[in-house]
Amino acid sequence: MLFRSEITLKVRGQEIEAEGEATWGSGDPNRVRNGAVHSGGFDGKVRPKGNMLAFGNGYDGAAAPDRDNKDYECQVRLRLFGPYLVAEDNRNCGGANVSFVGTYVRASR
Repeated sequence: MLFRSEITLKVRGQEIEAEGEATWGSGDPNRVRNGAVHSGGFDGKVRPKGNMLAFGNGYDGAAAPDRDNKDYECQVRLRLFGPYLVAEDNRNCGGANVSFVGTYVRASR
Protein backbone atom coordinates (compact mmCIF):
# COMPACT_ATOMS: atom_id res chain seq x y z
CA MET A 1 0.00 0.00 0.00
CA LEU A 2 1.47 3.34 -1.02
CA PHE A 3 -0.88 5.65 0.85
CA ARG A 4 -1.57 5.82 4.60
CA SER A 5 -3.42 8.45 6.60
CA GLU A 6 -4.72 8.75 10.14
CA ILE A 7 -6.77 11.41 11.90
CA THR A 8 -7.08 11.59 15.68
CA LEU A 9 -9.77 13.68 17.39
CA LYS A 10 -9.96 14.56 21.09
CA VAL A 11 -12.65 16.55 22.86
CA ARG A 12 -11.17 19.45 24.85
CA GLY A 13 -14.08 21.24 26.53
CA GLN A 14 -16.08 22.93 23.77
CA GLU A 15 -13.29 22.45 21.24
CA ILE A 16 -12.04 19.49 19.28
CA GLU A 17 -8.32 18.91 18.95
CA ALA A 18 -7.32 17.17 15.74
CA GLU A 19 -4.08 15.74 14.46
CA GLY A 20 -3.59 14.18 11.06
CA GLU A 21 -0.60 12.35 9.64
CA ALA A 22 -0.31 10.98 6.12
CA THR A 23 2.36 9.35 4.00
CA TRP A 24 2.66 8.29 0.41
CA GLY A 25 5.15 5.62 -0.57
CA SER A 26 5.86 4.20 2.87
CA GLY A 27 4.56 0.76 1.89
CA ASP A 28 7.07 0.41 -0.95
CA PRO A 29 10.46 -0.86 0.32
CA ASN A 30 12.26 0.66 -2.68
CA ARG A 31 10.81 4.12 -1.97
CA VAL A 32 11.71 3.79 1.70
CA ARG A 33 15.25 2.72 0.86
CA ASN A 34 15.67 5.60 -1.62
CA GLY A 35 14.14 8.21 0.68
CA ALA A 36 11.25 8.79 -1.72
CA VAL A 37 8.47 8.74 0.87
CA HIS A 38 6.34 11.87 1.07
CA SER A 39 4.69 12.90 4.33
CA GLY A 40 2.45 15.61 5.67
CA GLY A 41 0.11 16.54 8.44
CA PHE A 42 -2.14 19.04 10.12
CA ASP A 43 -3.17 19.84 13.66
CA GLY A 44 -5.24 22.34 15.52
CA LYS A 45 -8.00 22.99 17.99
CA VAL A 46 -11.36 24.36 16.81
CA ARG A 47 -14.98 24.64 17.85
CA PRO A 48 -17.31 22.43 15.82
CA LYS A 49 -19.88 24.06 13.54
CA GLY A 50 -22.65 21.47 13.62
CA ASN A 51 -21.07 18.27 12.29
CA MET A 52 -18.10 20.11 10.74
CA LEU A 53 -14.56 21.04 11.74
CA ALA A 54 -12.38 23.33 9.62
CA PHE A 55 -8.60 23.63 9.91
CA GLY A 56 -6.41 26.17 8.15
CA ASN A 57 -5.40 29.78 8.59
CA GLY A 58 -8.58 31.82 8.03
CA TYR A 59 -10.48 28.81 6.62
CA ASP A 60 -14.03 28.46 7.97
CA GLY A 61 -15.14 25.34 6.08
CA ALA A 62 -18.18 27.02 4.49
CA ALA A 63 -16.90 25.96 1.06
CA ALA A 64 -14.71 23.07 0.00
CA PRO A 65 -10.98 23.52 0.66
CA ASP A 66 -9.47 25.87 -1.92
CA ARG A 67 -7.16 23.99 -4.29
CA ASP A 68 -6.22 27.31 -5.90
CA ASN A 69 -4.93 28.67 -2.58
CA LYS A 70 -1.98 30.79 -3.71
CA ASP A 71 -0.40 30.74 -0.22
CA TYR A 72 -0.15 26.93 -0.35
CA GLU A 73 -1.56 26.66 3.16
CA CYS A 74 -3.11 23.40 4.28
CA GLN A 75 -6.92 23.47 4.56
CA VAL A 76 -8.88 20.51 5.90
CA ARG A 77 -12.63 20.12 6.36
CA LEU A 78 -13.90 17.23 8.45
CA ARG A 79 -17.58 16.27 8.64
CA LEU A 80 -19.13 13.61 10.85
CA PHE A 81 -21.95 11.49 9.45
CA GLY A 82 -22.96 8.86 12.02
CA PRO A 83 -19.96 6.53 12.42
CA TYR A 84 -18.14 8.08 9.44
CA LEU A 85 -15.73 11.00 9.29
CA VAL A 86 -15.47 12.47 5.80
CA ALA A 87 -12.29 14.44 5.13
CA GLU A 88 -11.51 16.90 2.36
CA ASP A 89 -8.32 18.87 1.86
CA ASN A 90 -6.76 21.18 -0.70
CA ARG A 91 -3.73 18.94 -1.43
CA ASN A 92 -1.41 21.41 0.34
CA CYS A 93 -0.92 19.41 3.53
CA GLY A 94 2.36 17.74 2.66
CA GLY A 95 4.53 16.35 -0.09
CA ALA A 96 3.45 15.04 -3.48
CA ASN A 97 0.43 12.70 -3.41
CA VAL A 98 -0.15 13.27 0.33
CA SER A 99 -3.81 13.77 1.17
CA PHE A 100 -6.41 13.20 3.86
CA VAL A 101 -9.31 12.96 1.39
CA GLY A 102 -11.48 9.99 2.25
CA THR A 103 -13.97 8.40 4.60
CA TYR A 104 -12.70 7.26 7.98
CA VAL A 105 -14.29 4.89 10.49
CA ARG A 106 -13.52 4.98 14.20
CA ALA A 107 -10.81 2.47 15.09
CA SER A 108 -11.70 -0.28 17.52
CA ARG A 109 -10.34 0.17 21.01
